[in-house]
Amino acid sequence: ILTKGLKDVMCYYMIGINAVSLPSETSRLTKSLVGMLKSKFNKIIVNLDNDRQGIESTDKIVAEFGFDSFYVDDDCKDFSDYVKMNKLEKAKNMIYGRKIKACI
Repeated sequence: ILTKGLKDVMCYYMIGINAVSLPSETSRLTKSLVGMLKSKFNKIIVNLDNDRQGIESTDKIVAEFGFDSFYVDDDCKDFSDYVKMNKLEKAKNMIYGRKIKACI
């Protein structure tokens, strides 16, 4: 999972999913970084914040690199907010219930 914040990375780690955070949502991915990530992971999925900037940045990354993407449920801004609001088990079920199982 390509996400924005260290809190999100830690929450993904707690449910057994590898995640990498960008310095910010406006950070530009380089082809060399994407190449390195592709060499380590079979699938890369973008999960930036569910706000205007996060959506714009997600659209750019998806258009440039062809990655899949998703946003968290329940009007939460990011995955760590979802975990905080819904507890870890519900967050785990939300993620594992998506059609991204191939990368988990």
